[in-house]
Amino acid sequence: MRLPDQQTLNAQLAFNFMPLFHKNVEAFVDVLNVLGLRTINAVGEIDGQDFGVPRGREGPLRFRLGVRYKY
Repeated sequence: MRLPDQQTLNAQLAFNFMPLFHKNVEAFVDVLNVLGLRTINAVGEIDGQDFGVPRGREGPLRFRLGVRYKY
């Protein structure tokens, strides 16, 4: 069986605080799976009721916050 093509679009917004604090501190927000596609990435392969049944999907839209300090 052939699985569908997987498409993932991620985005990042970052801000550097160097002009404000004179320290190399950066804050960022990552947006993962912007399109929110829940593409099937695994199917059942055992003969019988399990055959061809979706078993796994891509993760939903999610956000990741972070701060980076470079010395």
